[in-house]
Amino acid sequence: MHGRRPAPSQLAGRFLTDYYRLVATWADWATALVQQWPENPADAAPDPTEMAETLRRASWNWVRDDGGSRL
Repeated sequence: MHGRRPAPSQLAGRFLTDYYRLVATWADWATALVQQWPENPADAAPDPTEMAETLRRASWNWVRDDGGSRL
């Protein structure tokens, strides 16, 4: 860290690092998925297992640890 405000820089640095990691992980996942598609992407069918995983991941924000709703 450098500069006069190292604590805020630490926050921003961690956010950006985590975001870059998220994008890289998604790109690896998307590449592997697309490689399974037929030559014409319009003929590709959604993978039910991947759809279920996407919904499972989306649900992290629907219910709080105490059982209440975030929505």
